[in-house]
Amino acid sequence: MKLKPVTSKDSLDLGDDNASVDDPPKTGKELERATEKHVKRISEAQRVLYADGRYALLIVLQGRDASGKDGTIRKVFTAVNPQGCTVSSFKVPTELEQRHDFLWRIHAQVPARGMIGIFNRSHYEAPSS
Repeated sequence: MKLKPVTSKDSLDLGDDNASVDDPPKTGKELERATEKHVKRISEAQRVLYADGRYALLIVLQGRDASGKDGTIRKVFTAVNPQGCTVSSFKVPTELEQRHDFLWRIHAQVPARGMIGIFNRSHYEAPSS
């Protein structure tokens, strides 16, 4: 995937076709091989990120309970050096957190330069009743 810079002045028109996948999803052994390949790439990229020390990477996994966020973290980031990566989970806000703006509790968890931060949720969704 190639990303291009976007400024606040750019007009974006996103439709369903922007979320479509060109190739059918992989399954079985093919999926395992592809996962292994990308896990190795992530490990190599982490070494470069850490050595360079100019940038940080923040990965945000958003989903309801039992949607696979924890399993994704375990499977995809197995080859990542734990000294260069933190995982932060955001549960129900505490009383102290509720007294501040909604981003207050996130500021302390943002990764430092050279580090990878994984947010297991960016915010908490109350269960629907």
